[in-house]
Amino acid sequence: MKFDTRAVHAGGEPDAETGAVAPPIHLSSTFRHSPEGPRGDELLYQRSDNPTQQRLETALAALDGAENALFFGSGIAACAAALQMLPGNGRLVVQTDCYNGFQAQVRHFAERWGWRVDWVDLADPAAAEAALREPAQLVWAETPSNPLLRLVDLPKLAELSHAAGALLLVDGTFATPALQQPLALGADVVLHSATKYMGGHSDVLGGVLCFAKDGTAAHNARVAREL
Repeated sequence: MKFDTRAVHAGGEPDAETGAVAPPIHLSSTFRHSPEGPRGDELLYQRSDNPTQQRLETALAALDGAENALFFGSGIAACAAALQMLPGNGRLVVQTDCYNGFQAQVRHFAERWGWRVDWVDLADPAAAEAALREPAQLVWAETPSNPLLRLVDLPKLAELSHAAGALLLVDGTFATPALQQPLALGADVVLHSATKYMGGHSDVLGGVLCFAKDGTAAHNARVAREL
């Protein structure tokens, strides 16, 4: 299915109960449980999940070619949840030229959570290769970068990251899925600030994480969102 078709149709199926072609906005804060207690697939509480959010996440996952997507109240909230994929005392390799708000977030929490953080020019293949000769848990790249619009060789960085035992997260905010598909190039996670070009009209605040596999990393980010 071509990207334009996914953009129009993903997550937009008619409502199963009413046949409505426009997804309704569900306002309920809580949901009724089964008499025998909540099942794993049941909705429980608005903060954890809701049908409107599920529709949006289905659409965003389809745009990025992901198995799973998680939506957040802001881009920096998505960043905070993504950092929960990093174990205590883990090594984080971060692109030097990346969003200033995220840099501040890393510096604020790194010492408290016991991370080792290495700031590396990941747009320089030689610098990336040198940094990833030793093990790491998470590599955080941004391409095009904010604000200098530098580009990263994602297939090569994915190869280096995985050889070092690290997940590769790519902030693709500036390109959006319309122009760049990091998961198809080897990334494990894609982050977008939906506030920027994905929203496009300065009337949306949000963030999203899209996962190549619905595995441990996605689970940890989901728990961070719920808690």
